[in-house]
Amino acid sequence: MQIEVKQPNGIYMKAEIKKILPESLLVAYDVLLKPDENVAYENCRVLRQHPNGNRPFKIGEVVEAYIQKGELCGYQMAKILDIKGQFAVVESLNEPKAVEIITFDSCRDGNLTTPLSFEKMKQFSIPVPDDMRSYFEQPDSFKDLYDTIESIHIDYDSDDGNIIFWSHSDAIIRKVKILSDFFMSDSRQKMQFLQRKEHVKKVDKFDNGKVAQYVEEFDILSDLMGLAIGSQGTNFARARHVEGINEIVYHQSSVDEDYVTVKIFSENSEAAEQARCILEYVLHSVEVPRRMMSRIIGKNGATIQEIVDKSGVIRVQVEDDDHESEKVNFIFTGTKETVSNAELLIQFHLKHLKEMQEMRDELNHSVPRNAPPPLQQHNSSATISSTTSKNIFLESLKQLGNNSSSRGRNTNGNFVDYNGDSRGRGRGRRGGGSQRWRGNREPLGAAYDESY
Repeated sequence: MQIEVKQPNGIYMKAEIKKILPESLLVAYDVLLKPDENVAYENCRVLRQHPNGNRPFKIGEVVEAYIQKGELCGYQMAKILDIKGQFAVVESLNEPKAVEIITFDSCRDGNLTTPLSFEKMKQFSIPVPDDMRSYFEQPDSFKDLYDTIESIHIDYDSDDGNIIFWSHSDAIIRKVKILSDFFMSDSRQKMQFLQRKEHVKKVDKFDNGKVAQYVEEFDILSDLMGLAIGSQGTNFARARHVEGINEIVYHQSSVDEDYVTVKIFSENSEAAEQARCILEYVLHSVEVPRRMMSRIIGKNGATIQEIVDKSGVIRVQVEDDDHESEKVNFIFTGTKETVSNAELLIQFHLKHLKEMQEMRDELNHSVPRNAPPPLQQHNSSATISSTTSKNIFLESLKQLGNNSSSRGRNTNGNFVDYNGDSRGRGRGRRGGGSQRWRGNREPLGAAYDESY
């Protein structure tokens, strides 16, 4: 935002606002002879646009003329003594008086400026997403707005993550509000392009064999890249700090647009494998017999929630597209290690349930036919009877809905989501899912744009 600052000799010099404070302005002058300084508001003014454009001047008229006074040049009041073609002979009104010959471009009306004060300054702020904060710390990140809208000053508060726009004009602030959404969208695209450009440079560097001795490459579903990156990039930071890791880069897969290719450059295979275990998130399906589904879920989802907590997976969804099938798919989301742990717990619990069923059957067949059964099977989630597999599934969902609220937390503090819609859609997968359980994990990291 350009203003004019009054100097001790009475002239007004052009300056650029660098910082807006309640008591003063930090300004930088256009000339190298004047260092940056804090100036009081009463010595500052801003130039307004002339509504009628430039008009012809007359002899004897008092104008503001841009003339030199001492070592500095600036505007001061002057009287036109004579006019010759495109030149005017002017005499300064301030002491000591001086006569100068200047062009008409260096003359303007004397009533085109407005005094500044902190109360007259208008502002408008925009919150910055976490993944874009580092981008706006670059000095040229606001260049497009400065080129498009005149008379604005932009501050970026890196601590609070806000962009603050300042102007003396309400009309200019309205223009900023109109452009704000477009500006943020365009800035994200530029940021992603610059990041991709940087990744390409890194890939070329390591592909040329300058540093890395070992390269590990694998693909991750685009929908899971937020998990792989982690909150504010924590997972990638943790993987890069593994001893022996030179660099980790990722880019859109050239084979399948639904995937992102991750490359790990390291000094040895052990370091690369350790970093891969941190970053590689997958969807893994475990088949469960339909007749065992309610017991795997448990009362109010307690059993499956315990499996989620102990295994360390992010979430589990029950996929039941084919109601006639004897199998139901439990879809786990997590790293390869955590989904493997979840499958281990499922298979171990299924083995136990089958053994208990065999023991019940054997005991029930060993007693006389007329005697009451010594052991009666109970199910905490749904009564096992001659009901069809489909009715068992629906009864389990119904009881889950009746015995719990739509959302809640178990005693371990982990998030549990009971969704009665058996055709619901789960995040990170195109298929449906009747219920979801989530582990006690950190939130998703920076959102991944497929154009990235």
